[in-house]
Amino acid sequence: MELQHLGYVVADINKTAAEFKRLGYTQGEVLYDEALQVELCFLTLDGKITIELIHQHNPDSLENCLLNLNGVMPYHICYETEDIYADCKQLINAGYKALFDPVEVKALGGKKICYLHKAEIGYVELTEK
Repeated sequence: MELQHLGYVVADINKTAAEFKRLGYTQGEVLYDEALQVELCFLTLDGKITIELIHQHNPDSLENCLLNLNGVMPYHICYETEDIYADCKQLINAGYKALFDPVEVKALGGKKICYLHKAEIGYVELTEK
């Protein structure tokens, strides 16, 4: 697995992106995935970790619960994987709880993702390369 990005839950992608632009980041396209009811945007800065901004439209989602409790915040770290099923299983065997099975994200070109949680580290996303 390879570190891919750090995910932030946000209320407004463009407002948060504007703050990251002040820090030198470049904003990518805002993507919308209808099935997951989520807007995504990746921010990049040469040699630095990619930032993903996530605005969830489902009011009952984990992201909105976190946003309502804490405001804008980083909430997951994402790793790319060659075999999402094998790596997901490996983490489950290490005590992580899968929030859902790998699911295809149309806004990401059909790549599969999954989220896992462990109290000692928080939320981890796996995404296909």
